[in-house]
Amino acid sequence: MKGKIAAGLVLVTVAGLGVWALVFHRTGSRPPVEVRLSFSVAPKEQVEFVMGQARSAKLKYDVAKEAGLKPALGERLIVKTVPGSALAEAQVRVGTKEEGERFVSAFMAVLQMRCQAQAKVALTRSEVR
Repeated sequence: MKGKIAAGLVLVTVAGLGVWALVFHRTGSRPPVEVRLSFSVAPKEQVEFVMGQARSAKLKYDVAKEAGLKPALGERLIVKTVPGSALAEAQVRVGTKEEGERFVSAFMAVLQMRCQAQAKVALTRSEVR
């Protein structure tokens, strides 16, 4: 009989701690940080090549890995060109401002490495907010 009471108390304690953790430690509820960056491509004729690289699944995976983020983050990366120019823009949402800054650095480093033989890629603007 005492064993059943002790097991019941342990069960109630564990359940109470679980409810407390759900109510007071809501880490998943913070708003995501939006990362936007623009980069230029030289020569202008290589914009499509660079965009092909920037949109590739392998690059997205490598960027997330280099930045120390979850690889699924790369799936949410949106990359598009600015019509009539040699500029392109990328956008993604991350959990923290620090992750956003790491993502910008990793994205540019990996993209420059992939495109260095055919084009020069330079960061023109980045916003992490």
